Amino acid sequence: MTQAIFISREVGEESPVSAVARELGIPLYHESLISFSAVPFTEIPAVDWVFFASRRAVQYFFRGLQQTGRTLNRQVQIGVLGDGTGKALKEFGKPADFAGNGDPEIVGPAFKDLAAGKRVLFPVARHSRRSMQKQLTGSLEVYDLIVYDNHMRTDWEIPDCSYLVFTSPLNVKSWRQRYSFGNSDQQIIAIGQTTAKAVRDLGGQVLVAEHPSEKGLADALRQKIKES
Repeated sequence: MTQAIFISREVGEESPVSAVARELGIPLYHESLISFSAVPFTEIPAVDWVFFASRRAVQYFFRGLQQTGRTLNRQVQIGVLGDGTGKALKEFGKPADFAGNGDPEIVGPAFKDLAAGKRVLFPVARHSRRSMQKQLTGSLEVYDLIVYDNHMRTDWEIPDCSYLVFTSPLNVKSWRQRYSFGNSDQQIIAIGQTTAKAVRDLGGQVLVAEHPSEKGLADALRQKIKES
């Protein structure tokens, strides 16, 4: 096992996770273990809200609209799960009418109260876990629209690192195809409860970041490194 940090997404030099690696002098590997591709869509149901639970859902949805020369009805309100998704939305010149803190277990009930009785569209990945939608059943009319595909990659070459930072359940599963979680010296951090469950289901012990953001991950990582 290599004394290094792995995070399952690409991060820039400005990322808090990169800052922790520099601060403590530990090598950092950063790469998504999932491949993504657009899924063309034509029909959009008549809805009151569009809710985005990921940055990629924002990107593939609006790019899909642009490619077909369509626009989103101005009367449709937009919700986002957290800060990262809200930032992606701004890149397309769209404001969020509802913004959560990134934790589906907190965001779900808040959005459920706000949009009770409304029709809500969720642009999603083909293999989405539907964490938000499951909380809204019965109070809202929920529609899923597959806008991108996500598959586990097999072409990655990363050593088995001593600190693992996972940002989605599918990344956990991709990593587990090659490495086990049996080493008690290995420290694992998850961005949220859904990702943490994927780690536990595959035999690992995991710390969940207090906030589902890169800053939250960096804080948890710093804590784990200092404890070890």
